Order: sequence, then C-alpha cells, then structure tokens
Amino acid sequence: MNDGIGKTETRGSIDAASRGMKLRYLLALTIFLAAGLGLSGIPASGPASGQSPAPTAAGAMPAVEELVAEGLRRAPSLEALRRRLAGAREAIVAAGALPNPMLEFMVQEVGFAGVTPMSMATVAVEQELPSRAKRNTRQDAARAEAEVKAAQLGELRVRLATSIRALYARIYAVEVEDRTLASGEELLRLLSASTIARYRVGQAEMEEPARAELKLAQFRDRRRELAAERETLRAALLRLLDRPADSPLGNVAALPDPPALPADLQAAARQNAPLLAVARAEVAAAEQRLELARLEARPDFRVGAGGGVTFMGMPVAIFRLGRPLALWKNNREPPIRAAEDELEAARADLRDAETVVRSEVLRLAEEFNQGRERVRIYRESIVPRAKLSLDAARASYLAGRGSLTMALDDFGTWLEAKSDLAAREAEVYTAWAELEALTAGASGLEPEGRTP
Repeated sequence: MNDGIGKTETRGSIDAASRGMKLRYLLALTIFLAAGLGLSGIPASGPASGQSPAPTAAGAMPAVEELVAEGLRRAPSLEALRRRLAGAREAIVAAGALPNPMLEFMVQEVGFAGVTPMSMATVAVEQELPSRAKRNTRQDAARAEAEVKAAQLGELRVRLATSIRALYARIYAVEVEDRTLASGEELLRLLSASTIARYRVGQAEMEEPARAELKLAQFRDRRRELAAERETLRAALLRLLDRPADSPLGNVAALPDPPALPADLQAAARQNAPLLAVARAEVAAAEQRLELARLEARPDFRVGAGGGVTFMGMPVAIFRLGRPLALWKNNREPPIRAAEDELEAARADLRDAETVVRSEVLRLAEEFNQGRERVRIYRESIVPRAKLSLDAARASYLAGRGSLTMALDDFGTWLEAKSDLAAREAEVYTAWAELEALTAGASGLEPEGRTP
C-alpha cells in the first residue's frame, strides 16, 4: 500500500515537473514569436472578438505632390476665386470707357394761351465727358482690384497645398502609431495567454495576467481613437480634393524628405510670402482708389447736340455745354477722407503682415531645425536603446530573473518611441511645408495655367 502511494507521489512529481518544463518551453517559444511580431512592426493578421480592427490594406496613398496637384485642379474654392478674378479682369476695359450717351425728346411750348411761333419739338443727344486722366485712373483702379484677387488666388493655392501636405503628414503619424499598436496588441494577446497559463499552474502571480489584460485593453481603446482620428483627417483631405466621401485613399507608407531651405529665409519670405503679396496688392488698390476719389471730385463736362422744328415749320438746332457746380464740400471731401483712411489701414495691415511673416519664419525655422535634431536623436539613440532595453527585459524574463511588469513597461517604452518618432517626422514635414509656403509662395507650385 505504501509502495503504491510512493509510486503515485513520484509519478505526480514527474508529471508536474514535465508540465512545468513544457510550460516554460511554450512560454519561451510564445515570447520569442511574439517579440518577432512586435519588433517587426507587422500588424496582426486577424483580430479576436472584441478587439479593434487591424489597419485595412487599401493600397498605398498617392504621393503627396500628386495630391497637391489634384487639389489645385479640383478644389471648388479655387474655381470660385478664378471666376471672380476673370470677372474683375473683364471689368478693366469697361472701367475706362465713356458712359453711354443720353437720348432726349422734348416738346417746348411758349406761353399757355395756345400754340405760339416759338413752340417746338426737338430731339437731342447728350454725352458726359470724363477726362482722360479720370478714365485712365478708373482703369488702373479696376486693374488693381483684379491684382488683389490674383494675389488672393495665389495665397489660397499655397494655403491649400500646405493643408494637403499637413494632413498627409498627420495621417502618416496616425497610421504608424496604429500599425505599431497592432503589432503590440498581438504581442500582448500572446503574453496574456502565456501568463494566464503560468498562473493556473502556480508559476505566476495574479497581478501579471491582470496587468497584461489591462495593457491590452488600453491598446484597443487607443486604436479606436486612432481609427476615429484617421477618419476625421481622411474626410478633411477628401474635402480638399473634392472627392466623394467614400473614395479610397490608401495608406501613407512614408513621408518624403523635405528639400533644402533657402539660405536667407527672411529675404525669401519678404519676396514670396503670399500674405505679403495680398497686403501689397491691397495697398496698391487703396492708392488707386484714393487717386480716383480725388479725380471724381472734379466735375465732368457734358455736351449735347440736337435739332427740331417749331410748330410753324422753322428748323431748330441745339448745342449744349455744361458742367456741375462744385459748391458743396460734403459731396466731395468725405469720399476722399474715406479713401485716405482705407489707404492708411491697408498700410497698417501690410506692416502687421510683415511682422507676422518675420515671426513665423523664425518660429518655423526653429521648429524645423529642432525637429530634425529630435528625429536624429530618436533614430540614432532613443529607438535603438528602447529596443535594447526590451531585449534585455525579455531575456531576463525568459531566464526567470525578471518580471512581466518590467517586460511590459519596456515594451510600452519601445512602442511609444516608435510612435513618437513618426510624430516628430510629421512635425518636421509640416514645419517644412509651412516654411515653403512663406519662402517660396506660389512659385513653389505649378503655374496656374499649367496645373495638370
């Protein structure tokens, strides 16, 4: 009886030891495979029930400059401004034309006792004759207004291109974080299953599987946030491209490397910034409006000619020459003062725009340079060291010296470093796009007539 009990206890010990060895082997294999999935950045192939979906394979999104060209070609806001510009240019010729003459019919009766020999019926044509200087200034003012709209069109084209580039960069950062979390979710799911198995045989504390499940839930929640954010960014990009809401866009594989910036950013911005181009055009238009207001205060001559016949059959010839009397100052001076105020306001707006451009160039240049340095540090130091720390924690855990908590913390640090690197890359590209808008302006885009 005792021998049977001894054999049973020995066999139970052997079975327990065998299960422990198998579990350690399974755990080591699981962590090795899971780490391979996590560090490779490959998303999970199929989510389990209750998980956030993996990134959809919708193909690659077109290159950012292709999207910029499409937006410049299709955006309704640009088409509306193009039409307004065309209308303003059509008005230039009409602004310098003579006003239409007036045709006048008149019956004149002298006295009220009946028809007299001087009673007559006449027809005459009257023409207002503004001076050549006034008509030329009217044309110049109309031309200046058209130049304002042309500058606004250029500014809108640059703003649209910058918005598309910024959205492209933000979508890239969101998708990189989502892909990174997808691989992390796969790792955590495998680790959670392994720690639960260890806990069931008494080789892990209850805290370890609970912590793995908590981290997994946090990953799923964050991926849902990222999915909603990507849809918001996607909708904004489709609106700029004037595409239907259900149009496929694909995924952003990588951001292009920003080209080199001009040596003298401030000089380039003073010459090419669209905001300054609009402000200068507004000043020029205000100057023309002031000049026109001064000329419009001068009365124009009016001439007329015609003929008729008296009721007695005598022919009548008519010649008229007139000019309004400039007697009331309230009819002449307020428009001039209003135009002077508009000119001073336009000049103040230009000074303010110059200040804004200078400060923006300084800010964006600093963001661009600091961002590039941070990207370099992330690529060369933070991400590699985070991976080394994760490798060390994983090795310690496999050797039985470390804890799952430390491995999860190190894995979270590595995922955060990868996501932060993508965010820094997006910030650098966005800063370049905004600097390009200030320093190159519309010259950095395809000319208006050549947009594909």
